[in-house]
Amino acid sequence: MTTLHIEFDEAIADAARKKAQAQGKTVEGWVAEVVAQQVDGEPDVEWVARFLEGAERLKGNSGGWKWNRDELYEDE
Repeated sequence: MTTLHIEFDEAIADAARKKAQAQGKTVEGWVAEVVAQQVDGEPDVEWVARFLEGAERLKGNSGGWKWNRDELYEDE
């Protein structure tokens, strides 16, 4: 397994968290599944390059805020 670090705009991160929670998954697991589905549908490496280019454009500024697992799941 390879670990990737991807930064998203806060609104996109919130939407991804909601989608993942609705499916009973972590954000990491949900994103990995979405990427795997896309790669399986388009096996060339150009898709991955386009995905990473898009992720680069979506970088946000958290103002130093760090993810806290307890805060993410406090509504459950």
